[in-house]
Amino acid sequence: MKKILSVFPVALIIMALPAFGGETIAQQQSGRDKANKEVSQTKQKGKEKAKEADEALQKEQERAREAGQKEKERMKETYGDNQDQERGKGRGNAYGRNKGGIEGRDFGQARAEEARMKHQEKKSELDRKVEDGELRTVEARERIRVAREELEKEKASKKISDEAYQQKKEKIDKAEKAVSDLEEKIRKGKSVPGEI
Repeated sequence: MKKILSVFPVALIIMALPAFGGETIAQQQSGRDKANKEVSQTKQKGKEKAKEADEALQKEQERAREAGQKEKERMKETYGDNQDQERGKGRGNAYGRNKGGIEGRDFGQARAEEARMKHQEKKSELDRKVEDGELRTVEARERIRVAREELEKEKASKKISDEAYQQKKEKIDKAEKAVSDLEEKIRKGKSVPGEI
């Protein structure tokens, strides 16, 4: 009997388990359903946020692409197209492009003669400017000397006031300084070596 009494509560629990366990299983099922719904809603929200992030990223990439295109077009306008430079339409002297039917040594000799002529023209132009400047300074010095003498005569004969005398003297001094600056430039022009 002791055995039956010890087995009886165990059997009773086992028999009562399906009767009361159904409610527990049902409650667990509804809990799982709620949890599944929450998980699916969270997943849906996450997918929506991911879509929004993707759309924002695509818009940003599109803006960057457009900005890059604008910059590229601006650079083409400013510096020219690389393809034009490859075709020979870029900047530079391109002395060897159009040789005018001559080649090799003959072209080199002709090119050297052009360079010598250009150099000679620059040198003669500089010499002409120096001579012209020297003449101008001599004439200017003479005019300044005459103006200064006349001013002194007028002051000595009291034809002008001291104030007018000072103003004219300042003008003459400024002119003399300008002539001195011109003479300095001429000296620098003369000191340029013959071989430019």
